Amino acid sequence: MTDDDWDKILNDALGLWEASKRRRENPYALHLIKVLWPYGARGLRRVDAIHRIWLLREPTGLNMPKKFEHTVQSAFNSHNSLVKDGPDALFYPAGGKRSGQWAVHIDRIGPWLRRKGLAPI
Repeated sequence: MTDDDWDKILNDALGLWEASKRRRENPYALHLIKVLWPYGARGLRRVDAIHRIWLLREPTGLNMPKKFEHTVQSAFNSHNSLVKDGPDALFYPAGGKRSGQWAVHIDRIGPWLRRKGLAPI
């Protein structure tokens, strides 16, 4: 193996590491927090939240899956306090199930960010 081969392998590995680091530092839940935070208990329409998350992620070079809407919905569901309880239950439907309004439990954000080692918003 030549030095050029090793350089390519190293550069590829560094690129993968950087991409992985960006994903860890920018989970969908963090972006949900960022877009829902200003709306407090009244929440934000689901479609508007998904659109704003797209606007946050797209310019950064983060992964934008083909089924972006489903990915964001999955992040919401994974942290939905109607489905699960505990420290990771960050979000809830502001008008009840199937309301189309998403909101964030403001008091749970700080502890969650600290546990995940993420910067406060």
